[in-house]
Amino acid sequence: MAYDGVFLKKELEELKEIVLNERINKINVLSKSSVSFLIRKNGKNLSLILDANPNFPYVNIVDDEKNNMKVPSGFCMLLRKHFESGIVKDIVQVGKDAKLNGEVLTDESFERIVRFSIENVTDGGDIKTCYIFFEIMGKYSNIIVTDENLIIIDTLLKNKNENERLKQKNVYNIKHIANKYNILKDDYEIFRSRVFSVKELNSLNGEDFDVINAICKMYEGLSRQLVLSTFLLYINENNKKYSVHYDISGLEDFRTFFTYLQKCIDKPLDPVINYKDGKPSDFYIYPLIQYEGNIVHFKSIRSLLSKYINDKYSNISENVDKKALEDIIKALYSKFYKKIDIYNEDISKCDDMEKYKKYAELVSSYGYNEYNIVENNLVCVDFDGTKYSIPIDISISISKNVEKYYNRYNKLKRTKENALKLLEEVKEKIEHLESIESSVRISNDEKDLYLIKEELARYFDEARSFASIKKHEEDTARRKKHKNVSINYNISEYKSSSGITIYVGKNNIQNEYLTFDMASSYDTWFHVKGSKGAHVILKARYEDVDDKTLVEAAGLAAYYSDRKDDTKVTVDYTYRKELKKVKGKAPGFCIYHKNYSINVKPTLLIK
Repeated sequence: MAYDGVFLKKELEELKEIVLNERINKINVLSKSSVSFLIRKNGKNLSLILDANPNFPYVNIVDDEKNNMKVPSGFCMLLRKHFESGIVKDIVQVGKDAKLNGEVLTDESFERIVRFSIENVTDGGDIKTCYIFFEIMGKYSNIIVTDENLIIIDTLLKNKNENERLKQKNVYNIKHIANKYNILKDDYEIFRSRVFSVKELNSLNGEDFDVINAICKMYEGLSRQLVLSTFLLYINENNKKYSVHYDISGLEDFRTFFTYLQKCIDKPLDPVINYKDGKPSDFYIYPLIQYEGNIVHFKSIRSLLSKYINDKYSNISENVDKKALEDIIKALYSKFYKKIDIYNEDISKCDDMEKYKKYAELVSSYGYNEYNIVENNLVCVDFDGTKYSIPIDISISISKNVEKYYNRYNKLKRTKENALKLLEEVKEKIEHLESIESSVRISNDEKDLYLIKEELARYFDEARSFASIKKHEEDTARRKKHKNVSINYNISEYKSSSGITIYVGKNNIQNEYLTFDMASSYDTWFHVKGSKGAHVILKARYEDVDDKTLVEAAGLAAYYSDRKDDTKVTVDYTYRKELKKVKGKAPGFCIYHKNYSINVKPTLLIK
């Protein structure tokens, strides 16, 4: 979908005409990821919706008032406190060069980050402006509330990868996210040098050069669909032959393409949805050249989005089990990170541990000489010349003072050792939980989610307090009682273009069973390099199959992983016999020392 920065820019222009200088009458949190601001205008209720759902994050305004969650969340109450009855004073799209604090943002930006400035009256009668930042970043989408000084008050979603940047009381910043260039601020020479630097780098790494990908990675707000459409227009009008690896090194050709690219941003507005086989496949602010099938035109961007969301998502029921698992995982993360803070605090309290050991040694050496004791302190000089004044209790013997300091040292030593051990254990649990979180993201099948519940119940005592895990354990116990305990591992099966069977495990229990029970010694095993993802088994030796089959199996491993949205992913492959389990680690965890690697595009095969 082409919900890119250019689309957002045009949408916000339309949005400003409706909501700027209007009052927010009511605020609702519609779901775990969406917020609604009710505005009354011209006798009609309008709902401004910000939805940070990772599958399709968006901002839109609709004509009807959405239903509120039955029990307002803490975040909902926070929004009501700061923004209800407030006036929407400004809506801007911000990028890496934006000066956020108290300054008017005049620079053009195509980054998918929106700042809403809302002015309200405090209890003391003062006028105060607070901000809502909506980061439309796929799975990292979020809604952040800050005060007038950009101090973060809270966020709608808690993401472990963003915990540090979006921590409460931090100053909000976007620099590490918004690190691309603005296509309208570059002249041709700068544009050309940027693109060709990518081409030279690809050449050094032995990789193909794709000019469309290069431009999308360098410039903010340009989706691949938009750049491809502009590229095809350039190809068609200049009688070129199309190729995704087309070399535009000719000076005049490249200059023409650059001109086309800058003009694509200012083309006349003509919102459309592209339907294929009766289903919406894409949308944009004007028809893109590559669209096929039926194209439906709309009068406004907001009517386009409302129609697209209704047609695409209205018949898809929310998976309650998956939602419950996501909530459990978030709660477990919170528990584990609190434990880390506690253990780190315990460790820091032990910083003086060696000092007390030193005190014990010095008191033992010098304490029996009464001339060294001055006003309840032992004054002495160590062999390295360091002077010490050590408090002692003169009401007890020197040996008891020595014992007291050794006891203090030993107690801190035991505390530190225990805290370090517990810290290591909780870090391993977090690592295990990350793999489960990845499994939940790529699973929608009820049987897959059942196995994830089983893993949580089996390996996380902390999860057993949650209702859905309790119910799972009760159901499992009931089946065991009736001797109906067989497990359906629900391994996904695919066929390569050459007819060879490929198996995929989408969670840790499936991975464990597939790799160490189903697979044979000389089956080929695939896994995305350096990331969480599925185990994939190709039922053949890798040297006996063609390159296309290897690419297809590796593409499945990349597709069912955390790198699914990347353009190119490195996947390791080796024989099953090269894998070794690690005692005490999560199911499916294994190590290997002999392997080959292949770079592929994440691709799902048709079953």
